[in-house]
Formats: sequence, C-alpha cells, structure tokens
Amino acid sequence: MDVPDDGNSPAYIQRAFSFMTQCQSLITMLGPAASMFRDVFYPKWPRPGHITAMVGTLLGIKSSIEHGFLNRVENLILADAFSDLLGQAQHLFEKQYFLAAGILGRAVLESHLRKWCERAGCLPQKDKATLDDYKSELYRANHLGKTEMKHVEGMTAIGNDAAHANPSLTLEQVERLLEGLTEFLANHPLP
Repeated sequence: MDVPDDGNSPAYIQRAFSFMTQCQSLITMLGPAASMFRDVFYPKWPRPGHITAMVGTLLGIKSSIEHGFLNRVENLILADAFSDLLGQAQHLFEKQYFLAAGILGRAVLESHLRKWCERAGCLPQKDKATLDDYKSELYRANHLGKTEMKHVEGMTAIGNDAAHANPSLTLEQVERLLEGLTEFLANHPLP
C-alpha cells in the first residue's frame, strides 16, 4: 500500500526537483513572454502546494500557446523594442549622426527579418545568415512579394553602407532607410 506523500520523502523531493527543473527550462525557452509566470516555478522548496500551482500554471501556459496569446505578447515586446531603437536612430539622425542612425536601422531590419523567418519556419541553413539570406528565404517561402523584396534590398544596401562606413553614404539615403523601415514594419508585423 502506498503511503501518501507529505512532501518530505526522498522520492517526493527527487520527483519535485526534476519536475521543477523541467518547468524552469520551459520558462527559459519562452523568454520574455513567460515573465509573468516565472515566480511560480522558482519556489525555495517545492511543497505539494507549489507543485499543484506549477501544474495549474502549465495548463494556463498551454492554453495561452494554443490560442496564440504568447505570440501576441512577444509581438508587443518586440514592437516596443523596435520602436525604441527606431526612436534612437531618428534622434541620432536629427543630431546629424546619420552613420550611427543607419547602423541602428540596419539592426532593426535584420532582427525583424530573422524573427519573421523563425516564426515562418524558413530560417536560412547557414551558420552566419545575413540580411540577404533572411530576405531570400522569406521571398522563397512566399512571405515577401517581388516589390517588397526589392524594397528590403534597397534598405539592406543603405544599412550595409552605414555598417561599413561607406564614404559615399548620404544623409538622404539614411533618411530613406528610416522612413522605409518604419513603413515596412507597420505593413509587415510579425506573424
């Protein structure tokens, strides 16, 4: 006959810590989208009540994933981060630091395309993928049309000129990059 577990037996403690470790790994993989759940999975000592709370939270996370809620939360976080970086780029541009503004614009574009490829399941198969690789994969997977692809190519060229401090880069080109990037992000939110 099994004796009810009071939370102190070695077998319970081993199972509880194993379960807790698996939950903490999941929370780490979910990243910022799981910040609201994090505290539940880090008790000082896993008592039976804590384990019950973890299971309930896991069921809530599962439901959130099934309904796409975590993607929407992550989209808001990314949009806010991109907006902050674009705001910094615009500020640098206004202060005549257009090279730095172009580099930030390029970073935002690359981050957006990489995240889009991740979500669309079309990541380039290269170790060190470039903006061109992300653009090409999105085009190949029919997420970008020909006109959009050309627009990304133009922004990429300006961003690359900024990143390589090309002396022929102009203020007007960086202005086009920042304006085009703002429009592109608005028209292509992450799926």
